[in-house]
Order: sequence, then C-alpha cells, then structure tokens
Amino acid sequence: VPCLKRHFSLLYFESDGSVEMIDSKTRRTFLKRCVCPGVTLSDLHVGSTVTVYARQLKVLGYADAVTGRRFEPVSERTVAFVTTEARALLGEALELAAAASLAVSELRVLSLSPSQASSLFPHDSRAAARACAGPLVAIELKGARAVSAWRAAIAGRAGAEGSADGAEAAAQAKLLFG
Repeated sequence: VPCLKRHFSLLYFESDGSVEMIDSKTRRTFLKRCVCPGVTLSDLHVGSTVTVYARQLKVLGYADAVTGRRFEPVSERTVAFVTTEARALLGEALELAAAASLAVSELRVLSLSPSQASSLFPHDSRAAARACAGPLVAIELKGARAVSAWRAAIAGRAGAEGSADGAEAAAQAKLLFG
C-alpha cells in the first residue's frame, strides 16, 4: 500500500457540522460539502489527526490568521508528568485531564538520565530528581488554558507534575515528543 502525502484544505462549517476538502496543489474540490460523522470543531487544532471517511488527516496549520487567532486559546498545550511514586494513579491523572476538558495528544513512558531530567526541569531540581528516579509517564495535553487547567487539577497531589508556563510546555513537548 503506497503511503501518499497530499495537502488539502479542510473547510469546516460550524452551522451544520459539514466539511469540504480542496486539494491544495490543484485547487480542485476533492470532497464536496457533506456532513462527516465523527469530526467536531473541538477536533480541529494544530497537531490533531481527524478521520474523514477513512482518510486520516493531520492538521498542520490554519488557512488564515483569523482562524489561527480564534483557535489558538483552544489549542494551548502542556506536558503532564506522572512519576514512579504515583504510577498507580495514572488512570486518575487521565480522569483529571478529561474532567478539565484536556485532550491527550501524546503519551510516552520513558526513563531519563539526570542530565535529561535537569534539561526538562531547568528551574526545579526536586522535580528533576523525581523524574530520573524511575520510569516517568509524560503526557501532552491540549485544551483551553491547558497549563493553568492542569496545574489546578493536580494541586496538592504527590507524584503529578506539569509545565510551569506555555514556554516551558513548548520546550518540554519538543524535547519529549519531537
């Protein structure tokens, strides 16, 4: 099965939940406007993958600046960490994320060296020490005000960490998920 990569403009019509696909190279309609079950407005943010009639489409960007400004607050991301000491509470952490309306976009279990942990937590040596103590679960979460929503959800819970701000979240996500 060949793996073709083609670029499309996906138009989403909020009024009735329909979509239309236009081939970006030829500027021709690929899929006429129709209702597509399973595609909602909340699914459409940079980095997400949506399925339109068995075709998996990765959202690479927004067509214009107005759309980008409208979706930017909705698509903030943060990185959540569950340390070895709280690994048994991973299910609870995922429930907390869902309750805070945060979507899981990536999840990895990894072991970090002390130098990797200190580059991940440059301003928090205690968090870096906990991160390299054993397997660490790193979760990229997306949603409205993701950093503050996650920090509020884990307040007072041992073994759960999160990015301090948007800039740290972007740096951590790049280090962990590429």
